[in-house]
Amino acid sequence: MTLLYLVRHARASAVEADYDQLHAEGEVQARLLGEHLGAATQQFDLVFVGPHRRQQETLRIARIAAGAVGAGWPEPIAIEGLAEAPYEILVKSHLVPLLATDKKLKAMAETLGSAADASARDAIVRTIWDYMIVLWQQGEISADGLETSQHFVGRVDDAFSGICERTREGQGALVMTSNGVIDRILTAAAATAPPNGEATHKLYNTSISIIDLQGQRASLREANRIEHIRDPALRTII
Repeated sequence: MTLLYLVRHARASAVEADYDQLHAEGEVQARLLGEHLGAATQQFDLVFVGPHRRQQETLRIARIAAGAVGAGWPEPIAIEGLAEAPYEILVKSHLVPLLATDKKLKAMAETLGSAADASARDAIVRTIWDYMIVLWQQGEISADGLETSQHFVGRVDDAFSGICERTREGQGALVMTSNGVIDRILTAAAATAPPNGEATHKLYNTSISIIDLQGQRASLREANRIEHIRDPALRTII
């Protein structure tokens, strides 16, 4: 049996000019992840990582924090197919034009100004993102150069198949990627649908999901593990 550890990157700088960098909280989360894996003497035969800086930085910090255990991990294999869906583009390039025509979306956005605190604001942002994702999945948001939902699904499936082919029986592999990619793998490979009809699985930053792999067949062992983040304030999903 092969075990794949699917890890979501640490918190990035959402709603900032450069999303593809770790938030200060994200750096703490990545360190805690590494310390947890180091304490568990968690070794990996293969390590895969997506092309985003936030994914690669999470891995780098975690590996250092894992100490001697992390030093024993193999060099990561970068896979373009592990890149996140174009969620950031949906918000930054398509949100404002839609506000003029979509009353539901406009109402969501107007609540941002009255958010009680940063946590409430994050929750609203996530709700907006989810709504935009549904519109994108249904083909209601499209533009030249914007990756379609169908293309995203295809490339993630191809990336997952490639990982399966490179991982031999009995090995363990770490896959550092993003929420949308893990959501697709859990939904398709492990046949685990998002709860309550939500657009995607809500995965905590640096959460660990484990699937048992036998050839191309996968089954879910654990999902969204976050025991290394003991401070509730650091349990973010943005």
